[in-house]
Amino acid sequence: MFLAIICITLEHAITPEEQAQGLMYRKSMPENHGMTFSFDSPRKLSFWSKNCYFDIDLAFLDCHHVIQEIYLLKANPTQRITSKLPAQYVVEMNAGFFEKNGVRIGDSIVWESCLPSAIIIPQKPACPRKS
Repeated sequence: MFLAIICITLEHAITPEEQAQGLMYRKSMPENHGMTFSFDSPRKLSFWSKNCYFDIDLAFLDCHHVIQEIYLLKANPTQRITSKLPAQYVVEMNAGFFEKNGVRIGDSIVWESCLPSAIIIPQKPACPRKS
């Protein structure tokens, strides 16, 4: 079985002002582009897509950059999505990106905060057991 690594481009919302702004007021985002949000330590995080004009996929990641939860956020809702588990990172991509690319819970998204490029590493499948 071949596990494909997916290359993406990320914009990093680092300052509190950038994190508050997020993707607000943007009309679109290029294919395979996204935005990251990093926090000092894992905690329950809450996000919404107020004033965002397109639907987005939102992934909550743990301190090791492993995807713990994935949600679809509809454009400009008033509903907040809160992580069920403590998360330290959030990645927002265009709606449908994760499903289209087979990205799932347990996969990792790895990046350096000073670089725009990132990779998604699929979770290794379990080894078959001998009977």
